[in-house]
Amino acid sequence: MIYGLVLGLTNNDSSIALALAGGICIVVNSYVHSRVTFRVTFRWKYLLGYLLIQLVGFLISFSIGVALQRLDTGKWLIAIITYTLWAGISFVLTRVLYEKRSLKPADHPTDQS
Repeated sequence: MIYGLVLGLTNNDSSIALALAGGICIVVNSYVHSRVTFRVTFRWKYLLGYLLIQLVGFLISFSIGVALQRLDTGKWLIAIITYTLWAGISFVLTRVLYEKRSLKPADHPTDQS
Protein backbone atom coordinates (compact mmCIF):
# COMPACT_ATOMS: atom_id res chain seq x y z
CA MET A 1 0.00 0.00 0.00
CA ILE A 2 2.81 2.42 0.87
CA TYR A 3 4.54 1.44 -2.36
CA GLY A 4 1.44 2.37 -4.34
CA LEU A 5 1.15 5.75 -2.63
CA VAL A 6 4.81 6.55 -3.14
CA LEU A 7 4.85 5.24 -6.72
CA GLY A 8 2.47 8.02 -7.77
CA LEU A 9 4.66 10.63 -6.09
CA THR A 10 7.80 9.44 -7.92
CA ASN A 11 6.46 9.64 -11.49
CA ASN A 12 6.09 5.84 -11.55
CA ASP A 13 9.77 5.16 -10.84
CA SER A 14 9.66 1.79 -9.10
CA SER A 15 13.27 2.01 -7.88
CA ILE A 16 12.71 5.28 -6.02
CA ALA A 17 9.31 4.11 -4.77
CA LEU A 18 10.89 0.92 -3.45
CA ALA A 19 13.55 2.89 -1.58
CA LEU A 20 11.14 5.41 -0.05
CA ALA A 21 8.41 2.95 0.92
CA GLY A 22 10.98 0.53 2.30
CA GLY A 23 12.57 3.28 4.39
CA ILE A 24 9.22 4.17 5.92
CA CYS A 25 8.61 0.52 6.76
CA ILE A 26 12.02 0.16 8.42
CA VAL A 27 11.36 3.02 10.81
CA VAL A 28 7.93 1.75 11.84
CA ASN A 29 8.82 -1.93 11.99
CA SER A 30 12.01 -1.71 14.05
CA TYR A 31 10.14 -1.07 17.27
CA VAL A 32 7.11 -3.21 16.44
CA HIS A 33 9.21 -6.29 15.64
CA SER A 34 11.12 -6.11 18.89
CA ARG A 35 8.04 -5.70 21.07
CA VAL A 36 5.33 -7.65 19.23
CA THR A 37 6.87 -10.18 16.84
CA PHE A 38 9.84 -11.32 18.92
CA ARG A 39 8.70 -10.10 22.36
CA VAL A 40 12.04 -8.77 23.51
CA THR A 41 12.83 -5.54 25.29
CA PHE A 42 13.63 -2.88 22.77
CA ARG A 43 17.23 -1.74 23.04
CA TRP A 44 19.29 0.55 20.85
CA LYS A 45 21.69 -2.26 19.95
CA TYR A 46 18.71 -4.19 18.57
CA LEU A 47 17.78 -1.17 16.49
CA LEU A 48 21.30 -0.98 15.09
CA GLY A 49 21.29 -4.71 14.30
CA TYR A 50 17.83 -4.41 12.76
CA LEU A 51 18.91 -1.49 10.60
CA LEU A 52 21.92 -3.47 9.36
CA ILE A 53 19.66 -6.42 8.57
CA GLN A 54 17.33 -4.12 6.66
CA LEU A 55 20.26 -2.66 4.76
CA VAL A 56 21.26 -6.14 3.60
CA GLY A 57 17.66 -6.95 2.63
CA PHE A 58 17.28 -3.59 0.91
CA LEU A 59 20.49 -3.92 -1.12
CA ILE A 60 19.57 -7.39 -2.34
CA SER A 61 15.96 -6.45 -3.10
CA PHE A 62 16.86 -3.12 -4.69
CA SER A 63 19.42 -4.79 -6.97
CA ILE A 64 16.89 -7.38 -8.06
CA GLY A 65 14.27 -4.65 -8.52
CA VAL A 66 16.58 -2.65 -10.80
CA ALA A 67 17.37 -5.79 -12.82
CA LEU A 68 13.67 -6.63 -13.14
CA GLN A 69 12.89 -3.07 -14.22
CA ARG A 70 15.53 -3.32 -16.96
CA LEU A 71 13.78 -6.49 -18.13
CA ASP A 72 10.52 -4.50 -18.40
CA THR A 73 8.88 -6.47 -15.62
CA GLY A 74 5.58 -5.00 -14.44
CA LYS A 75 5.87 -2.54 -11.57
CA TRP A 76 3.53 -4.47 -9.27
CA LEU A 77 5.31 -7.76 -9.98
CA ILE A 78 8.59 -6.04 -9.08
CA ALA A 79 7.00 -4.91 -5.82
CA ILE A 80 5.70 -8.38 -4.97
CA ILE A 81 9.01 -10.11 -5.74
CA THR A 82 11.28 -7.62 -4.02
CA TYR A 83 9.18 -7.07 -0.91
CA THR A 84 8.62 -10.81 -0.45
CA LEU A 85 12.35 -11.40 -0.70
CA TRP A 86 13.12 -8.49 1.63
CA ALA A 87 10.55 -9.67 4.19
CA GLY A 88 11.97 -13.19 4.18
CA ILE A 89 15.54 -11.99 4.64
CA SER A 90 14.41 -9.61 7.37
CA PHE A 91 12.45 -12.19 9.32
CA VAL A 92 15.12 -14.88 9.28
CA LEU A 93 18.03 -12.59 10.18
CA THR A 94 16.05 -10.65 12.80
CA ARG A 95 14.95 -13.87 14.44
CA VAL A 96 18.59 -14.97 14.64
CA LEU A 97 19.59 -11.59 16.11
CA TYR A 98 16.88 -11.55 18.77
CA GLU A 99 17.17 -15.23 19.70
CA LYS A 100 20.90 -15.01 20.27
CA ARG A 101 20.57 -11.78 22.22
CA SER A 102 17.57 -12.92 24.25
CA LEU A 103 19.40 -16.02 25.52
CA LYS A 104 21.84 -13.90 27.53
CA PRO A 105 21.11 -14.06 31.27
CA ALA A 106 21.25 -10.26 31.56
CA ASP A 107 18.29 -10.02 29.19
CA HIS A 108 16.13 -12.21 31.44
CA PRO A 109 16.05 -10.92 34.99
CA THR A 110 15.33 -13.60 37.54
CA ASP A 111 12.90 -13.27 40.38
CA GLN A 112 15.02 -12.78 43.49
CA SER A 113 12.13 -12.61 45.99
